[in-house]
Amino acid sequence: MEVYRNRTERLCPRVAASRLRLDAAAGDTEGVLLRAAELEGAYADAGSGEAARWAEVTEAAAAAFVARRPWQPGPCPEPREGEVLWATPPEGFVHYGLAPRDYEAPARALAGRAEEIVVVGVRTIGTALSAVVAATLRQWGAAAHRYTVRPGGHPFRRTLTLPAPLRDHVREAAPRGAWCCVVDEGPGLSGSTFLAVAEALEAAGAPPERVMLMPSHRPDPTRLVAPEAARRWGRFALECAATPPSLEGVDVSGGRWRAALLLPGAPWPAVWPETERRKALASDGATLRKLEGRGPWSLPARARAHALAAAGLGPAIAATDAEGITYAVAGRPLGEAPPGLLPRAAEYLSFRARSFAAAVSPEDEARLEAMVRVNVEALGGALGGPLDLRAVVPCICDGRLALHEWVTRGDRLVKTDAIWHGDDHFFPGPCDLAWDVAGAVTEWNLTDAEAAAFTAEVAARVHDPSLGSRLPAWKVAYAASRAAHTFHAHRSTADAAEGARLEALAARYRAALARSLTSLRCPPRTGARAC
Repeated sequence: MEVYRNRTERLCPRVAASRLRLDAAAGDTEGVLLRAAELEGAYADAGSGEAARWAEVTEAAAAAFVARRPWQPGPCPEPREGEVLWATPPEGFVHYGLAPRDYEAPARALAGRAEEIVVVGVRTIGTALSAVVAATLRQWGAAAHRYTVRPGGHPFRRTLTLPAPLRDHVREAAPRGAWCCVVDEGPGLSGSTFLAVAEALEAAGAPPERVMLMPSHRPDPTRLVAPEAARRWGRFALECAATPPSLEGVDVSGGRWRAALLLPGAPWPAVWPETERRKALASDGATLRKLEGRGPWSLPARARAHALAAAGLGPAIAATDAEGITYAVAGRPLGEAPPGLLPRAAEYLSFRARSFAAAVSPEDEARLEAMVRVNVEALGGALGGPLDLRAVVPCICDGRLALHEWVTRGDRLVKTDAIWHGDDHFFPGPCDLAWDVAGAVTEWNLTDAEAAAFTAEVAARVHDPSLGSRLPAWKVAYAASRAAHTFHAHRSTADAAEGARLEALAARYRAALARSLTSLRCPPRTGARAC
């Protein structure tokens, strides 16, 4: 099944370098580090020799960051006018509350074991993290040599051929007792990325007991789905990133918000705890601080939060900081649909269409359709002809319309958790507004009459008379994506009770998919009997 999407963005190196200099002038050493690492990684992925020049900037910024001093700009590469690269946002920094400083502690632990270390960062996020690890090792007296790599292949069976300079370095350094360190976030469901790099280093001559994996958390190797993952993982040394500091207030991450915000006795909606953003409720219950991402990649989502708050459609914003946003708690999540939900939702979706318009390429549409086809077939269904998923009203959709994400503020309904799901590392990505209309119809179990009236209201607001005729295909897309997502979450969560809730929700989406496929093959006709 396909759940994750390849979120790549156009990067103008000249603009990025200019912003790096602005970060330096403002004394933002972490900002300099992240922007330099982004440029280094993008050039490396493009196979450009400029990657080596930007690696020097990344390492200088990391040294200043670890020493807690301002970065002193030296000669900085000047990108060519009109040059364009492609870059992938680092998921750990953007979505999971990971910070570069979390890797200083495991690097110090490694410095106590070895005098010479070959540090290998896995692009994307490993570019910045490996620079922090290398700088920390040097600060503690070890000789560190840094490289970055990008394994390829199937997500559960990644492979890697080491670049010749790294391979030769390992062969030459291993007899001296040098260690190797693999730096990345994760591991994810499979662990195959870490394993691909570690085993490539072993093949180059590094003894496995001197190859250290440095992930963001300690996994249960028996749950990793790469072939023979537990046996392979256990052959290597392990140091994990430091546990992030506790957020001030009551930690309601990983689904714990349900105990704090739902009415006592109310059924708990299913969540995927491992992918939830970190968040904390103030002791008085009035505000909630949520980590909404660090670095330049979070700026568009933060702008959406402010726009929704200004329009009264999202929770009011009490404060912002480098990592997160503090929202005013608007009320309790809904357990059932109130009478005013449909008109309010139509107002909300039309606002998104106007305010969060986005470019959607034919390639984006093709990737979305491919995801739907893969998931429909994996779930036992079948699509006949082409699926019309053209972006007639292209925007950053909400992505999730479940009832519990709506709360009451006085006599008005407010949509929470509304800034990331339409453009994060999961599907759908920027697409047609019909995704959200299909989501509302599916999540709220609307009758045919209610669905038709709601669709017509949204269509009128966004001036799209074709919405109703296009909706059956989008209902298939929504149900196929959410069924795959919840099935994947059920397989990967370590919480048994949560797994049961996710399994039940996946079954509900599979049933919705079956109904949507029937509707797609047999569109209703006035005066005709149902198929």
